Amino acid sequence: LDYNRYHLSYKFAVRNLLIKDIITTDTEYQSVLGISFEWFKYSPLHISPFTFRLKTEFDTPLETQPVQLDGHFNMTGSIGYRFKNRYIFALAYDIDRMNYPNLNEENSTIVPNSFTVYWLDLELIYFHTNFNLGLTVSHLLNSKNSGEDQSAENRAESDFTGQSYNLKLRYYLQDRFFDQFQAWMGLQYRYYNINRKNSGADTKITSRNYIYHFGIYF
Repeated sequence: LDYNRYHLSYKFAVRNLLIKDIITTDTEYQSVLGISFEWFKYSPLHISPFTFRLKTEFDTPLETQPVQLDGHFNMTGSIGYRFKNRYIFALAYDIDRMNYPNLNEENSTIVPNSFTVYWLDLELIYFHTNFNLGLTVSHLLNSKNSGEDQSAENRAESDFTGQSYNLKLRYYLQDRFFDQFQAWMGLQYRYYNINRKNSGADTKITSRNYIYHFGIYF
């Protein structure tokens, strides 16, 4: 009565970061080593309209300027409601790793920063025969400085606040190979804008992420 589908893919990302603080830093880099795994559980016979999804992703850049940034990690768990056989409305909890370069203090140098960010997601997904399209709107719940360098906290007067918008297109190829395995491709655009009040200049981060997936599902 229940159906489990697993997606495994190679992930490639192009990330653009604009950080406005004591100085403005604009950097773009590519994450060429990445992997994504997703477990999707639902009832194709409509015994239950509820769905469950758990997704884990990781990607890392080879080199970034002006400082080396850590790899990007993301984990999302969601519960959805399927209606009219074509749509899923879901509520998700998203744990994201945000990495950015910044001049945290005056008379210092640019350093890598790493924060674990917790989002509350509202997602709408449309299903077609061989593709699906999803839109996610996220609200930042909390964040924690998880990097080795903690100098960003010296001027902080509040936690980060912000929103994120995520548009995803996934296309399923029709030809099967190796019996039960089937190929798919994915395009994703994620934009987020977050802010934090500091003593002196505030931190404002705008990020545009273009993500590509090439994978299989079974």
